[in-house]
Amino acid sequence: MTRMSFPPSHRRVHLAVFLICAASLLIAFFFMERRLGLEPCPLCVIDRVLVAAVALVALVAAAHNPGIGGQRVYAGVGCVFGVLGVIASARHIWLQRRAAESLGGCAPELEYLISNLPFLEGLFVVFNSGGDCTEVAWTFAGLSIPQQTLLLFAALTALSLSAALRRRGDSLR
Repeated sequence: MTRMSFPPSHRRVHLAVFLICAASLLIAFFFMERRLGLEPCPLCVIDRVLVAAVALVALVAAAHNPGIGGQRVYAGVGCVFGVLGVIASARHIWLQRRAAESLGGCAPELEYLISNLPFLEGLFVVFNSGGDCTEVAWTFAGLSIPQQTLLLFAALTALSLSAALRRRGDSLR
């Protein structure tokens, strides 16, 4: 039987981050989207891309398992994506707290698209906007999806930050 070292190695931390991200993406796609029929809004898609980015960085870091300097770089990049996720989730929560009628959803208004984007790009944005960012479509334990996502990004950022701040003598298996 192998003995677990404490604190866990960088490789184990990055592998845990990857597994958490993969599980959350699978839940979002197979459970929320396919089973519950919830269509992701543009901010949900951004959140998914950021979770996937954190997962990719964590997977590469776990596979590469560099020295302390490389670990800090990987953890720093993971923190950047995590903080961007916190910002996107916080924006989504803010939108949900406002009335959908006064904001008109999270997609840009048609007038803005017509005046600022080429015609085909504007059509692409209009037709690929999914659900309404202001609608609270589903909750779990009293938390909306963006609130849950904010907690996820906060945890991922904390894990990445802990890996970045490790001292040289900490476990590196």
